[in-house]
Amino acid sequence: MNSEIIRASKIQINKAVISDFLRGTSIEMFSFVLGLFILRETNSALGFALTEFLGPVLGIIFAPAMGSLIDSHKHKPLIIVSQISSIALLLIFLFVFLFLPTARFIAIILISGILSVINDFQNTSYKSSTINMVGPAFLQKLTALEDIASNISSIAGPILAGSIYAFVSIPFFVATEILVEIIVIFLIFSMDFELTNKQVIEDSNQSEGGQSNWQLFKLGISYIANHKNLSFIMIVVMLVNFFMTCLIIGQPFILIHYFHVSNFNYGLLSAMTSIGMIASGITLSFLPEVKKPVKYTFVFGLLFGVTISLMAVPVLLDNRFSLLALIVYALISLALGTMLSAANIPISIYFKKYIPENYQGRVMTVSNVLGQFLNPVGLVIYGVIFDHAQAADIFFWSGLISMIIVLLYSSGLRGKAQETTN
Repeated sequence: MNSEIIRASKIQINKAVISDFLRGTSIEMFSFVLGLFILRETNSALGFALTEFLGPVLGIIFAPAMGSLIDSHKHKPLIIVSQISSIALLLIFLFVFLFLPTARFIAIILISGILSVINDFQNTSYKSSTINMVGPAFLQKLTALEDIASNISSIAGPILAGSIYAFVSIPFFVATEILVEIIVIFLIFSMDFELTNKQVIEDSNQSEGGQSNWQLFKLGISYIANHKNLSFIMIVVMLVNFFMTCLIIGQPFILIHYFHVSNFNYGLLSAMTSIGMIASGITLSFLPEVKKPVKYTFVFGLLFGVTISLMAVPVLLDNRFSLLALIVYALISLALGTMLSAANIPISIYFKKYIPENYQGRVMTVSNVLGQFLNPVGLVIYGVIFDHAQAADIFFWSGLISMIIVLLYSSGLRGKAQETTN
């Protein structure tokens, strides 16, 4: 690797990390206040679940087109267009929130869903570019530092939002999000998305011209189906995402309605998962590249189930030992974040290094779709269950079922899902 590539890679990493942190923090703040607004106004887990429901559904519907667009077009223009689309959508939401108060709940559901799709599209476009944004020796460092920046923003966002929520209105958070999106556009403009490879998109277009979005999307599905490692990873991803809805709905619900925490403490406790992810990301940034992502995925799947079950402990302690319960809750959330990052970074690198670049957009989009496929079902199920059943029972049985499924599926694949770089 020549000195020019090394120097350029370091500059690219700095810009990428700053961009990820700024945008991630503003998105976390915006999402936090919308969720808190719904929880306070409706007092219902189902009402909160509806704000999370539309995004996965739209993601599944538009997945074939998104994956094909990413693999057949230059990524930088796609990312910039998605940024501009987000700004336009935020301006429309601001108008509705200020001048049509009776439509606020519907507007929150719609903007949460549509922004989720736009963010998925942008993130997939960006991740498909990172292999060419830095030299090969910098790829794990870029991935780990971006993960750290994302997780720091996940901490800063809720804490900042919780601290000032009582003093400013939602339009303030909308304006902040718009300003940050504009800054990020300028950062994206200044980055080189083809630093180490200038011909990928052209070659992809020539070899796959004339095929429909759905045909190209099916190629991505076939690629995953024909590679046992990827198939196993996808199953665990689907499983984790389904049971994550238990935490997405359950954690805010118990903090607000079981423990009656303040807005600031709610933001602080919500950030504990991200603190664990940061610790894991920093550690991985200094370690050699992980060689066995499938083994990591299996272990992570089991530990994830254990962690969900342990979430029952602070709920059982409840008001009798409220301080102890919140400390236990914070520690479990910290462990959960550590595991999420420890699994995500090696798998992300595996995708970038061993999947051909003209397939990366489709494979990552299929991965996102499969990950989100059960989310709408989980959101509705847990939204209803948390309104009618004991939270401790829900956490315990969800974790146990998750562990059983991972064990059963992994035993069925034993001998098939061998480590490979295919």
